Amino acid sequence: QIASLPSKEIARRLGLLPQTAIAPDGITVFDLVSRGRYPHQTIWRQWSARDEQVVRDALAVTGVTDLASRFVGELSGGQRQRVWLAMALAQETPILLLDEPTTFLDITHQFDVLD
Repeated sequence: QIASLPSKEIARRLGLLPQTAIAPDGITVFDLVSRGRYPHQTIWRQWSARDEQVVRDALAVTGVTDLASRFVGELSGGQRQRVWLAMALAQETPILLLDEPTTFLDITHQFDVLD
């Protein structure tokens, strides 16, 4: 039963991208996507080379690698949506729930997400 599991365990099994996500002010794309790795961190295991690679892969697959050093607040709606998708992918969960994941995306990126 899900209610009996610790929140980090749930986050390792289930990813969620809400319809409207809000990023903290002044956060870069790379830092936001990196937060997807939080469920995999412990007091004994902090940031690793694997975490770095997973984040870089998520940035690449969503086409936002070139935005990594930009602030999320400076991005267009479609760019922001792809960054949130990258964060969800970086979480590496077997189950990913996406609420209207193609919102703000142009037709090409909509097909990419659906593929």
